[in-house]
Order: sequence, then structure tokens, then C-alpha cells
Amino acid sequence: SSSISKTSTIKRTSGESTEKVSPIFTQRRINFRFPAPITHMAVANDCLLIALSNNSLIRVETEKPDAAQQTIDLTRFYDEKIHSLFMDPSGNHVLVSLENQENIYLLQNTTKFRSLSKLKGLIIDSVAWNYQSSKHGTKEILIGTNRGVLWETEFVVPEENRLFITSPIEQYAKQVFNLGREAPVPITSLAFEKFRLPGTKDHRCLIMLTTPNRLYQFIGTIPHQSEPPFFTNIFQLYEGKPPSFLELPGNSDYSEISFYRYKFNEPPRSFAWMAFPGVYHGDIDLHSDCHSQSVIKNADLFNYPVSSSSNPRAVLLTEFHVLLLYDDCLRVVCTLNGQLIQEDHDRYSSSKLRKLVRDPIKQTIWSFSDQNVFKISVVDESRDVWKIYMELSEFDKALQYCQDDVTKRNLILYKEAQSLFARKEYQSSAVCFAKTSDALFGETALRFLEVGDSDALRIFLLKKLETLRVSTDRAQMAMLLCWLVELYLEKLGSIKDAEEGFDELQEEMRRTLAQPRFKAVLDDCQKTIYNLISSHGSTTDYVYFATLIRDADRVVSHHLSRNEFTAALSYLMKHGSAPLIYKFAP
Repeated sequence: SSSISKTSTIKRTSGESTEKVSPIFTQRRINFRFPAPITHMAVANDCLLIALSNNSLIRVETEKPDAAQQTIDLTRFYDEKIHSLFMDPSGNHVLVSLENQENIYLLQNTTKFRSLSKLKGLIIDSVAWNYQSSKHGTKEILIGTNRGVLWETEFVVPEENRLFITSPIEQYAKQVFNLGREAPVPITSLAFEKFRLPGTKDHRCLIMLTTPNRLYQFIGTIPHQSEPPFFTNIFQLYEGKPPSFLELPGNSDYSEISFYRYKFNEPPRSFAWMAFPGVYHGDIDLHSDCHSQSVIKNADLFNYPVSSSSNPRAVLLTEFHVLLLYDDCLRVVCTLNGQLIQEDHDRYSSSKLRKLVRDPIKQTIWSFSDQNVFKISVVDESRDVWKIYMELSEFDKALQYCQDDVTKRNLILYKEAQSLFARKEYQSSAVCFAKTSDALFGETALRFLEVGDSDALRIFLLKKLETLRVSTDRAQMAMLLCWLVELYLEKLGSIKDAEEGFDELQEEMRRTLAQPRFKAVLDDCQKTIYNLISSHGSTTDYVYFATLIRDADRVVSHHLSRNEFTAALSYLMKHGSAPLIYKFAP
């Protein structure tokens, strides 16, 4: 294979260095050769199905591109051109709609096909496949026509020895709703999702579809004992009232919706609707209020890139990006901030790029032009997500995506601390400043001194102490402990008369000093701490500190000076040494 595109220069800048990085999305041409131009393509479960302008279909295994291609010739029975081509997620079922309103079912792993008599007279623009399908059948599916009519049907595959029996493939075909009553309107894309309601066998169902200017939602419940057509349980709720829809302005004859699923067997998490004004993107919450008429959350419309002279032909949504296919290039936009991150131009063909498709099981992404098929590789899609979330001030999400990179983590915490400080949330900012090595100690401490928030400064010093080690930072720890003691004593002195909070704050100071890992550090700075306590006249704290560091001489001297002889004797009996006892003996 060879690269389709000359990717726009992408650079990542950090400080003074500029580093070129490879694109996240890379489009490569696959070396297929076809006897006629490509008109349609579908992919599912490692199987590519390609429709050509000569009314033939080519089946290719994507994992074995050099293997023999299987050709299905439709011209023996059908002269009309192919209007649309659909393949279910399992790759077992194929539906072909012709311009003359004939519809064909292609039998799996064969070149045989059957006419769908119950669907004759329909030109099909969209199909919502059932993700519970198997090789034996599709289960219930929805079909959208070029005139705005929705049909429900189910395909059942005959056994091998019954391929030529004339019983129809479609078990039933029923019209279930009509959006084109006032005027015909094509249903350009269509999907449904069912999930079991808690504590019941019933299913809640969401149906989403698009017309050129509208996005519709149909929401309801399908009882577990329902008979086909199943979706009438949903659509009958809307017979007397209009369904919920979003209409966007513009003169367009086509729109398209793409869904993102984290895994094949999981419900969609988000969607992107390619409409005339731009891409309407949002989250899908299937567990929203059961009375709600919408499952769309956090939606926003972002414009197409300014470099675009026309609207895109196709859209495909990934976890963090929207791929937009134009006649001559692929553009990639980040859904988190609406920014264009890549622009790849086709340099292999003068023919127009036509469509984007994704394998729902294998998650591979493909595109095609009249002459070529391309595979789009995705490498490390989330690599810059941490930075985007940081720029959006969504710091918790940024930390989730920094991949335990210490440099990135420090930068995120520093930015969060600055943001909190700017909002005057000084104590919260102190916690963040203390966690990052990007914050200069003196500069940060000065911030809190300048705004006069001693509580925030105390929190900063406490949290900073938690990040230091006695083996390497002993001198700094001694300095911080002395500073903390001074801040505690000043605060205790200011609230002593009010008494509210005094006991709690004093206990906090004592718990801090009593931490076992500070024992060696206190030996280095005990003189300074004694002087600080003495200058504030706190006798109880003086005795507590002397007792904490086992300074028996000071403890006994204190008790004797206050004629507390019993207390002095009690302490000497527990902690006194022979020289100390002789010193205080009468």
C-alpha cells in the first residue's frame, strides 16, 4: 500500500523545542484493481463489498486483500443501475436497491441473489440493521425510502438445500410510519437501539433518523410479548402528535448521521450529524428520564473548516474526532474544541472521493473514490486529549488522559492551581500548587502572602510537606515545619478569645508535629520552635512540644516552677534517667 495524502504539517511545541509528530489518521490506498468505476461500498466483519458501475459486485476479505476476489454479476437479470448498497454488521446479509425500484438480497458467501418481492416498488436510501442478527437471519430491521416512508421487515436465510425455493426471504414487510405525507422527503440515514428495562422483560427503544434538514427521535417501549411489526409500538405514539425533531437551515438534498460505539456490543455513546450549516455533535444518554422526548445531551453545532469551499460528502465519528470527506480531501476535526487537526489531500486520482464507511465489528475505517479504495489507520487518538481538556479548564478529565506522564501531570495541576487562584479559591489552589513541581515554592508562598490568606498558605505548606522526603529534603522540611508552627500560633492567638475553632486548630498543629516521619527533623529545629512558642506565650503548647520530643529536663523544670511536684515525680518515674533524677533531687 501507499499513502494517499500529503498531510498538512503538524507540530507539537513544548517550551523552546518544536517536535514534528505523525498524524493520528493516515489514509492509505489499497492495491485493488477493478474493471469499472466504484459507485458504492459497504464493510462489515472483515468483508468489503464493492459495487461497480457495470452492475457487478466485488466481495473482498479485508484481512486477505491478495486473495481471489469474488464477483457477483447482476447484469444477467437486472439492467438498472444500483441505487444503494447495505450490509449488516455481521457481514452475512446484503441488501441492494436498484434505480428501477427492484430490491435484491445477496445470499451469504455465494454469488446467488434473490429478488425481494415484498419490497418491490421501493427505492431504499437507508437501513437500520439489528445488532442481534445472526447468519440465519436479521431479526427485525427498519428501512427508509427516498419518499420518507419507514418499513419494517425481517430477512430469514433459507437452508442450503432450499436456496431455489421461491418462498420470500423477507418474512414480512410492513409500512410503519410516513414522514412524507405532505411532501416526499428522503430518509438519508437511520438507526435504532433497544435495551432491556430494569425489572422487566420489556425493551425501551430509540429510533434516530435524518432527512436533508431534520434529525428525528422516536422513543418508546416494545412489550416483550409483541408480535411483528414490532416498531408499531413506537410509531403509534406519534400518530396523533408530531415526533421530536431538530431542524437546521440550509438548502441541501442530503445529510448523514454517524454514531460512536466504544465496543460493537455496546450502545452508542455519541453522534455527529452532518447537516448544511455544520456538524451537530452530542452525547447519547439512553438512560435519561423515561418521559423525555430526547436522548441527546451536551450537543453543539460547529462550523465546517474555513478552508472548505463546499460542504463534505460524508461524515464518520470516532471517540474524539469527526472525519469529514470532501471531493478532494479528508479533514479531521476534534469534537472537544471544534478545531481542524488534519487535512489530507488525494494525490493519486483525479476522481472524487465518495464515501466513508466503518466495519462495526472490527472498527476499521475505509473510504473510496471512483478508482481507489483507502484504509484509514488510527494511531493513539487520545494522545493530545489531556492538553485540550486542560485548555478547556476540565482538569479532572485532563488528568485522566495524561497517561501517568509526570511532566503532563505537573503542567495540568499548575494550570488548575492558577485557574483556582484567579477565581479567588485560594485554599483549593493551595492544594494544587503543592502537588506540582512546576510551581516555584517562594513564588507560590508569596502569592498567598500578598492576598493575606494565611489559611491557604498553611494548607500549601502542609501539602508541600507531604511531597518531601527526610532522606533528601530534610533541611527544607525543617524550614517548613518552623514556618507552619508560626502560622498556627499566629492563628491560635487571633482566635483565642473567640474560642470558636481554637481546639480544632490546636489539635491539627499537634497532629502535624507528632507525625513519626518528622521526628528526626524536629531534632534539627527544636530550638527555633521553642523560641516561637515562647514568643507567643503558649505554655500548654510549650509543654506539649517538650513532652513530644522527650525533653525531660524542660518538662520537669516546668512542673517544678509551678509547684506541680506530683506531676514532676510522675514524669521522672516514667521518663527520667539517673542523672536527671540526681539533678532534681533535694
